[in-house]
Order: sequence, then C-alpha cells, then structure tokens
Amino acid sequence: MLKVGVVGASGFVGRRAVERLHDQGMTVCPIVRNPDNLASLTAQNLNPFVANAFDAKALTQAFQGCDIVIHSVLGSPGLMRGSVAPAYQAAQKAGVRRLIYLSSMIVHTSAPAPGTTESTPPIHKQPGFPTHIAKIDAERQLRRLRKKGSVEVVIFRPGIVFGPRSRWVADLAHQLAQGTAYLINAGRGVCNTVYIDNLIHALRLAMTAEGVDGEAFLWAIARTSPGLIFIARMPKPWGSIQPKFPKLPFPTLPIVGSNR
Repeated sequence: MLKVGVVGASGFVGRRAVERLHDQGMTVCPIVRNPDNLASLTAQNLNPFVANAFDAKALTQAFQGCDIVIHSVLGSPGLMRGSVAPAYQAAQKAGVRRLIYLSSMIVHTSAPAPGTTESTPPIHKQPGFPTHIAKIDAERQLRRLRKKGSVEVVIFRPGIVFGPRSRWVADLAHQLAQGTAYLINAGRGVCNTVYIDNLIHALRLAMTAEGVDGEAFLWAIARTSPGLIFIARMPKPWGSIQPKFPKLPFPTLPIVGSNR
C-alpha cells in the first residue's frame, strides 16, 4: 500500500485528502506548519509532522518512506511561489516517486474562456490578480525542477472546490439563513465546480496512473444555472419556506487577461 505525504494537511483540501486516503487504508503522513493542528490528526491514529513549507530539511524528514507527496498549500503569493522548490528538493532527497501539485483553474483567469483545455496556455497577464500569477509561477518552477530531478510531477487545476467545511458552503448557508443571499441574472450562467471527494478520487488515480508525468489536469464540472442547483441541494436552515432573492441584473465586466 502506498505511503502518502500531504503538505498543507490542515487546509480544506489537504485535511479531506488525509481523511479519505486514511479511510482507504493508505499510510498517510500529514504535514502541518502549526503545532496546534496536531491534536486532531493524532486523534485519528495518524503520525503527523510539523514542518515549515520553506524548510527543505524538515520536509525531507517528513517525506521519508513516502511514495507520493500531495502539495496542497494555500496562502499568500509569496508562499505559493516559495514553497514548491523546497518541497521538490525534499522529495528528491527522500526518494519520493511522484509529487502531485494542487494548482488552480485560475491560471486561465477566474472565468476561463469557453473551450479552455489542458493544452491551453495559462494567461500571464492578469492585472490585479497576484494569486493567479503566483500559481502560474509555481507551475513553471515545478516543470523546471522536474527537468533536472527524478521526482515525477502531476499538476491539478481544479475549479471551485466545495464540500464539508468549505467556505463556499458555510458562507452561503449563513447568507441564506440571514436573508442576505443574492442571485445575479436569476442564477443562470456557468460555474466550474468540483465536489471535494471527487477531487480526492482524482488525486488517488493520479498516484498510480501511467503516462501522467508532466501533465496538468483541469478538474471541474461546468454547470448551467449553478446558483439554483447549488442552493437547491443545500440543507434548509429556513425549513420548508423557500427563500426570496432580490433580483440583480447581470453586470458588465471588463475582459481580463490576454496571451498577446
């Protein structure tokens, strides 16, 4: 059975990955920055490590015996850029076979153009969106490191990830309960979402799949009328009474980003 290290194990995706992979019988090594997060992990009969994402030496110790490392670090643009090289270098020293990096669909802007695929180049000109550019830079770093190293790299670019403990669920539930939720254009449009457990399943497949080294995968389901569908599947804090939403027109927004 595979041994999997999860960097960022206290975050939304990382925490769920630890839970699901552990439930599937894998040996999981959760890696967190803050010692305060250890208690909940040890309670699950796990052996977590404390390591700063910039500390290659500490990460090397945490990665010992791991076949796979999932890099799921969320934070400032500086953290996104600065954490990939130490992780790759540590994986190299620890003998890890494959590193799976959680990027984001935002490398193609917040609203990717229709027809965007994995072969579509990321859009580097996104003024006012430093996080988007940081993800692009992190992917570039990993590709350069892979050319010199032996650790395989697989990149995932999920859309909006939702599920248990997600702010997309918690915030919306609160707004619905408080009567402060709004539907723009009657909730019609396209929203690229992915349920957290479906994403974790995809990560699980990427651990052993052949021919994926160096590949980047978009992972989402484009839904029409996403607002109505999403709300209809929410638990009803208001009981049997259906909420009423103020009607707002669809805003006209400038086009952001260009490859030219």
